[in-house]
Amino acid sequence: MDTSSPAPIDRVELLTVERATWMSAKGFGLLTVWPDFAVPGGWERHGWTERIEPVLVIQPDGHQVEAAAHIGMSHIHYFDASGGGDIWRLRIWFTDRAQNDVPVGSRILVAPEVRDAILPRNAA
Repeated sequence: MDTSSPAPIDRVELLTVERATWMSAKGFGLLTVWPDFAVPGGWERHGWTERIEPVLVIQPDGHQVEAAAHIGMSHIHYFDASGGGDIWRLRIWFTDRAQNDVPVGSRILVAPEVRDAILPRNAA
């Protein structure tokens, strides 16, 4: 669905895309968007090892695109002056959309329960 109508009232904003990276290999594409999120407490109860959620992408020009967002945990190993460490983050990526479908500045809207599970302190 590509439209420029108002957002459905049953969805709330999860994030505004600050960066997007497209990777492809052998006919398979993956679009990862940022920001990512800290893994919420109680993630085991919310099933955040990986899930696919329907989302609405509102592009900066107002056009709307339905998409399937993969939401899953990602491990990051980093090095710094203290020697480095390991962290887990919630990442969002798309396999059904290309970078021009979710440009920087796009708003990603989700069902309220999805937003509340990812951002429990910010839930209205």
